[in-house]
Amino acid sequence: GDGAKAWLESVLPRTFGPAFVALIDEWPLALFFVVSELWSSGVCQLMFWQVANDVMTVRQAKAYYPAIGAMGNLGMVVA
Repeated sequence: GDGAKAWLESVLPRTFGPAFVALIDEWPLALFFVVSELWSSGVCQLMFWQVANDVMTVRQAKAYYPAIGAMGNLGMVVA
């Protein structure tokens, strides 16, 4: 309740405390923001691998999937 919010604001530094307390107080909104940010990445990856599975044979997949995965990880690092 309000006692916990007041205690957190008194314990945390002034530059950090109010924002963190507001984040905890409004946790459903913060959770929605995080999930909505992650949703697009997950859905795009899922659709990409579904198309790749439809287009490639098993032999091609064994040859190309490691390279595709490595390039995807490299792309995340570069971005």
